[in-house]
Amino acid sequence: MWRAQVIALFISVWAWAGPIKVVASFTVIKDFVQNIGKERVSVVSIVGPNGDPHSYTPTPSDVQRLCEAHIVFVHGLHLDSWVSKLIASSEKHGCVHIVTRDIRPRWVREEHGMVCDPHAWHDPLNALVYVDNITRALCAVDPEYTRFYQNNAKEYKKKIMKLHDDLTTLFKAIPEHCRVVLTAHEGFGYFGRAYGIRFFAPMGMSTEEEARPGDMVMLIKKVRTLGVKTLFAESI
Repeated sequence: MWRAQVIALFISVWAWAGPIKVVASFTVIKDFVQNIGKERVSVVSIVGPNGDPHSYTPTPSDVQRLCEAHIVFVHGLHLDSWVSKLIASSEKHGCVHIVTRDIRPRWVREEHGMVCDPHAWHDPLNALVYVDNITRALCAVDPEYTRFYQNNAKEYKKKIMKLHDDLTTLFKAIPEHCRVVLTAHEGFGYFGRAYGIRFFAPMGMSTEEEARPGDMVMLIKKVRTLGVKTLFAESI
């Protein structure tokens, strides 16, 4: 009898010694977690590559993923609001962490009022806050590997700062009047603010919005006036 109990205890300890099961609401968060957790985490993203976190519709399999997770990371700032229904269905309230905690969001005036810009990771300095929030959460759920997570986070933050410095140098070399970009929706404000780039888009903050004819006319006139030569189209 005691042998069976010992074996059962060993199996349970061994199972926990395996990778931490992590669920991220979309791929950007998954990438952050993977860089910090490395082989210590097994992370899946609810919204897959080229998916749209603004308008995703959860499935029953997503609920199952949350039920099996040790820890769940969501974005917040109204980007992945749909995830709240999943959390309620899976009863995973205690292991859910918002990666944008302590971020000061941009607010943009649109036709129906002020709107929060959720795309904060486009500024690498905000990305450092994401890293800190994810690191703290992983250390809390897996304290034995605290130093492992902290060391990985330290190295990752060095890479992010290197990227920020390189981008700053590159964009400073471009005349300010040439730093003008046309894209699909108002999703690059943090990037523009960080590097002195003006972005114009026919749609507002969410990809679920439709471009209005009047806005399109104004945008066409602005493109002609400013001589915009760059268009970035999004895969979604």
